[in-house]
Formats: sequence, structure tokens, C-alpha cells
Amino acid sequence: MRILIADDHALFRDCLSLWLKRLAEDVTIDMSSSYQQVIDYLQGQAAPNLMLLDLAMPDMQGIVSVQQIVYQAPETLIVVMSADERAEIIKACSNSGVAGYIPKSTDGVSMLESLRKIIDGQRCFPQIYETEESAFNDRQKAIMALLAEGCSNKTIAEKMFLSEGTIKQYVSDLLKRLNVDNRVQAAIKARDYLGIGGNGC
Repeated sequence: MRILIADDHALFRDCLSLWLKRLAEDVTIDMSSSYQQVIDYLQGQAAPNLMLLDLAMPDMQGIVSVQQIVYQAPETLIVVMSADERAEIIKACSNSGVAGYIPKSTDGVSMLESLRKIIDGQRCFPQIYETEESAFNDRQKAIMALLAEGCSNKTIAEKMFLSEGTIKQYVSDLLKRLNVDNRVQAAIKARDYLGIGGNGC
């Protein structure tokens, strides 16, 4: 099992790696300390089996960055590990398509129990957030996040590596499903749904 720890605190990474080696006998651990390092890692080699992702690393832009990482590594079990325990943040992470959310206040034994559940195919989130099935798939949510930033169809197509015509169809469908008449209204609803701000495209 190959695991990527994505966190900018070296001591936390080192301590976490000691616990993670208890998950299996064949654990290999790689480390990244910024969003850009995670993207470079995913583009440079096969995706890891499991990724533990901090929300507050350098270059991270909130849930939008989480969405992009989920899109880049669809086969990886991505688990957010954060000191932020606000329900709205946990909900936004769940909606982004990650497999779980483990607060950094969690003890080592409980963390391993949660990770084993995730590896076995379960989604695992704190009790303060009632997990619900999302009405949108990962690609739709990624497009919604870019709509929330005010991106044009052309820009979304470039970021998603899809044709502009395909994005136009996605956006048209999202307008209907969000029950709005235009992109401005869609951006507002998307920000509310994903729990993100509009930073501009």
C-alpha cells in the first residue's frame, strides 16, 4: 500500500507516518508539503492508494483545491486531516468527493480505525456532520466549483481537459438541476452547496 501524506508540518508528517505503518506490512509512505507538490506528484507517477490531505498547506485554495486533487486522482482514497472541525467545512469536503474527514484532534488508535473502515470501502466523517449522499457526481461538482469562481465555459474546459461543447452541456444541465436561470444565480447556489467563496477565475 502506497500512502501520500500531504501536510506542511514536518513533525506531524513524521509522527503520522509511524502510525500509518501499522495499517499493513507493505506500507510505503511518500510526503508532500504544498498543493503544487501534490499535483506534481500525481502527474509524475502512479496515484497512491491512500492520501491524507491537510486543508491549510501552502497554495491550497480551500475546497476548490480539494476538488482538483480528487479529479486528478479518482482511484485514490483521499482523506482530509484538518484542525478545522466546523460542520460546514466537513460538509463541503464530503461534497467534494473525498472518502473521509479525520480531525487532527483524533487520537492515533481512532484514526487507524477510521482509515481501516475507509480502506474497506466505507466513507468516514465526524459525528458532528451527518453524511448524506450527494446529488452530483465528482465531475459535476468540479464544474460547479469553477462556476462558483465565475469561470467561462472556455476556461472550465481548459481546466477540466474537456471540450468547450461538453462543458456547455454540463453547464446547461447544472442550471436546470440547480433550478436557476443564469450563470450568476448558478454561481451563488454552487457556493452555498459546496461551502466555498468566490475567489475569481
